[in-house]
Amino acid sequence: NLKGSFVRKQMSPNKDFTEISLPIMKQRQWVNGMTSWTSLNDGQATEASADETQQLLLDARLFLPLGWSSAGYTTSVLGKRNGTIDISATAPTGRNEVYSFDATTGLLVRWERQEDVNGEKITIIERYADFTVVGGVQMPSTIRVDSPVYSYTIKGRVSLNDVDATVFTPAR
Repeated sequence: NLKGSFVRKQMSPNKDFTEISLPIMKQRQWVNGMTSWTSLNDGQATEASADETQQLLLDARLFLPLGWSSAGYTTSVLGKRNGTIDISATAPTGRNEVYSFDATTGLLVRWERQEDVNGEKITIIERYADFTVVGGVQMPSTIRVDSPVYSYTIKGRVSLNDVDATVFTPAR
């Protein structure tokens, strides 16, 4: 088990900064609403491809299911299963996703998607739990991410703060 830190800062409509820091590696990702970059192990930030940026701009949206239509997604209800209501969503980039909402609370509890990793499509599943009220909104304080390549759990606190917009673009 590796211990590390995870920081994510977001700003509406589609800005995102993420930093994962582990003893064996550090990864940062910036999305400033138009462009995106990635940096590994404190190396130079590299601009992502246009296709990757298009998907990252979608992923950076706060509460994406509320804006599927305006973001260009096509959706269909798959039905109720094991206490969840499952909805299939296809991003305008073509990525297939399934969102599972708790049938009682309406909270998003699972997000499954296909991602391209080194030229191969893999399934990534995020599970959300331990919801807490932050600024009047239920937010998960535990996120579990599973894929065929890796698994990790993020536990922590969610807070609402003013964020300086410069954090979404790497320093030059």
